[in-house]
Amino acid sequence: MKVRLIEKEEDFFSLREKWNNLLKKSNQNHFFLTWEWTYTWWKEMGDCSKLYILLVTDKDEIIGIAPLIVNYRKVFRLFKVKEINFLAQGEPVDPDYLNFIIYPTQEAKVISLLVTYLKENETFWDSINLTDILEDSINISLFCEDLKKEGFCFSLDPTFKKGPFIILPKLWETYLSSIGTKTRYNLRKFERKLKKEYQLEFRKIEDKELIEDNFNKFIKMHQKRWREKGKFNYFLMPSFNRFNLKVMNLALGKGWLEFYILLINEKEAGYLYGFNYGGKIYGYQSAMESTYVKYGIGMLQISYWIKESIKRNLLEFYFLSGDEPHKHKFTKLEKKSIRIIVAKKDIKGRLINLEQGLSRLKSYLKKTLKKTFLNKIS
Repeated sequence: MKVRLIEKEEDFFSLREKWNNLLKKSNQNHFFLTWEWTYTWWKEMGDCSKLYILLVTDKDEIIGIAPLIVNYRKVFRLFKVKEINFLAQGEPVDPDYLNFIIYPTQEAKVISLLVTYLKENETFWDSINLTDILEDSINISLFCEDLKKEGFCFSLDPTFKKGPFIILPKLWETYLSSIGTKTRYNLRKFERKLKKEYQLEFRKIEDKELIEDNFNKFIKMHQKRWREKGKFNYFLMPSFNRFNLKVMNLALGKGWLEFYILLINEKEAGYLYGFNYGGKIYGYQSAMESTYVKYGIGMLQISYWIKESIKRNLLEFYFLSGDEPHKHKFTKLEKKSIRIIVAKKDIKGRLINLEQGLSRLKSYLKKTLKKTFLNKIS
């Protein structure tokens, strides 16, 4: 077995078929690790990064992929460091369930080789910051064990993110009985009221010719809603919009695209956008017209999406990680993601650890104060 470094875009492009074949066999077969997602991100959003994909091969067969990049950032706004991240990690695309892609039964050997490679080439990086890793990942358990053996200094953030998800039952009625009484009542009430006053239709957009036009309408609707809230949104970024449109078209070609429109009196009132990969729905973005917010259309269109997923006998429905209250009205289940930070035992490493420690403390205090405030007003 040996490790090969991929730094050139053309080499990344040529991996498409082998990348996805390995992903399907691996224990981390999630949409946000597909070649389509990672390569499109690199093309549209990776200008400030350097490819650092590590391939582990055995007799010319790829048995492991570390989908990495190197970014430059400032610590305490004082000096630059070279930091290794996952491809597409963090904002603005903010994917979930990132990891190493490894052939089953080969995890221990592949991880050991990757850590050895990072050790032997540690002059090329200052820190490693990997996020959105499922808490129960065997890959990361092995990664931590090998980091200890090699004498690396590292820390885990076990409260990084939580992603609500639904194990889809066979029947819609079964699902309804699993959610809170108040949520179930509100969904029925909102639908009844809307159907009494308006003509309502929830439709999947599957025609390639309609994707771009409806995506542009989705962007305008999303931007309008966020302007009304007085908040910034990433759909103001041309590169983010290009990335999404390219991913949508690639996903459509593979049968993965989930793009729904909610029509009220035959006019666009809401959109939902995500992916169906491996029998699992990954809800990604949504938009709605403010006029109908009082009817709970945000909740309604999600419930329609869940209902359609159950009709198609799909397995699970994933919300993106985040603390938005509406997500937890649909499920009590959640997947926890962690972050791992590796720093060398030099002055830069100590400052990196200090910065991350202060960042976690700030995040903890913010959450605690928010929780205390909500408890006082409730």
